[in-house]
Amino acid sequence: GCETMDSVDVIVSTESALAMPNAFAPGNSGSNNTLKLIRRGQAELKSLRIYDRWGVLVFESKNIDEGWDGKYKGTPQPTGVYIYQVDAVAPGPNGTKRNFNQQGNVTLIR
Repeated sequence: GCETMDSVDVIVSTESALAMPNAFAPGNSGSNNTLKLIRRGQAELKSLRIYDRWGVLVFESKNIDEGWDGKYKGTPQPTGVYIYQVDAVAPGPNGTKRNFNQQGNVTLIR
């Protein structure tokens, strides 16, 4: 015969968010076959660049929906750590534009 009440506040953010995974496994069945920018909301990709450990540019794109499949000139690249650079623009608060520049590393797993 006891009753209880509760409430939950949901805050909806209209701000865009961008992030990069820290690992991916191309060629395996599943949803982790390509390395691409994770986004919430709208964003414009100026460039996504992936370099191997010797500084060779192995992938470049300006298409935010395109990802790296772990190949360079059609050849699967070995397991290892690769460097990425992201340059994008996303809507910010009050109609402003926010630059998103990030560098980091990602592990390719075979």
